[in-house]
Amino acid sequence: MHKRDIELIRAVQRGDVRGVAKSLRAGASPNASTGPYPVLVAAILNGETAVAQLLIEHGAATMAGGPYYYQRPLLAAVKRGDATIVELLLHKGADPTWTRPGYASALELAATQGQAEVVVRLLAGGVDPLAQDALGQTALHLAASAGHADVARVLIDAGVAVDVETAQGMTPLACAVAIDPDDELEPIRPEARHRVVAMLISRGADVSHRDRTGRSIGDHALERQDVTLMELLSSATENSPPSPQSQ
Repeated sequence: MHKRDIELIRAVQRGDVRGVAKSLRAGASPNASTGPYPVLVAAILNGETAVAQLLIEHGAATMAGGPYYYQRPLLAAVKRGDATIVELLLHKGADPTWTRPGYASALELAATQGQAEVVVRLLAGGVDPLAQDALGQTALHLAASAGHADVARVLIDAGVAVDVETAQGMTPLACAVAIDPDDELEPIRPEARHRVVAMLISRGADVSHRDRTGRSIGDHALERQDVTLMELLSSATENSPPSPQSQ
C-alpha cells in the first residue's frame, strides 16, 4: 500500500478533516481500504460526516463495501441516521434498493429505526414507498410496529394506504397494536405506541379490521392489557361507521 494511502487511512480513523483533504490532494485513493471495508464506510460508521463528504466528493465508490450487510456506504449512513450523507450518496449514484435476501432495505431500516429525515431523503431519491417485503410488509408496517409516528406520517403522505395489508392481512394499525420489535431493538415505550395508534386512527385507519385469521385489532389490544390503547380504539370505534368486514 502506498504511503499516501496509509496517511489517508490514519486521518480518516482520527476524523481529521484537514489530514484527509491533504492526503487526497497528494493523490491518495478515496477507495483505500482500512482492512475489512473502504475508508468511506469507516468514516460513515464513525459518524465523521465531513470526512465522508470529502471522500465522496473525491470519487469514493458509493457501492463498495465490506463483507457484512451494513458495511455498504448507504446502509451504513442509514444505520447512523446521517441524512446528509444519505442524500449525497443517492446524488452520486448509490442504489437505494440494494439489499441481501432476508435483510432490510435502506427504507425498511430507516423506518424501523424511526429516522424520519432519512426516510424523506430516500423517498426524494426515488425509493418506492409502496415496496413490500416477502411477508407483504411495507415500511409503514415496520414504522408502526416500532412506534414511530413521525415516520408513519411521512409514508402515508407519500402515498402508502393507511390500511395496506400484509400477506397475513395485518394493517399498520394492527401491527402497531399487536407486534413488538425484534429483540435487537429497544422495546416500544407505551407512549410511543399510543402516539402511532392515535396518528393512524386520525388518518382514517379501520379500527374494526380483522386479519386473515379473523382476529380483530381489539383482540390484540385486549391481550396487551393497555388501558389507554383500548380507550383509543374504543373511542374511534364509537365514532366510525362499521367496515364491510364487520357487517
